[in-house]
Amino acid sequence: MNQAPTFGYSTFPTAALTLPSMDRCNHFRRHFSRSLMQCIHHGFSVEECFGMIWEETLEEIPLPEHDQSQLYTELIHWARQRFF
Repeated sequence: MNQAPTFGYSTFPTAALTLPSMDRCNHFRRHFSRSLMQCIHHGFSVEECFGMIWEETLEEIPLPEHDQSQLYTELIHWARQRFF
């Protein structure tokens, strides 16, 4: 079994915390989708990458629980539409 590599971009989480909530969500969304597409491009499946990329992105761009819940559902739907 392949171990999915990390494809995160180096950012400072404290800088992300200073952005307004909507900007953080947009930043998270862009970062997550870019990282997931890179992981898939390297031959890994969505199932192998999604959770790992989610956790890595959340570490770099912290979000409140409410935003996490909404974005997680949105990004699951996006991944299903895009890759299945």
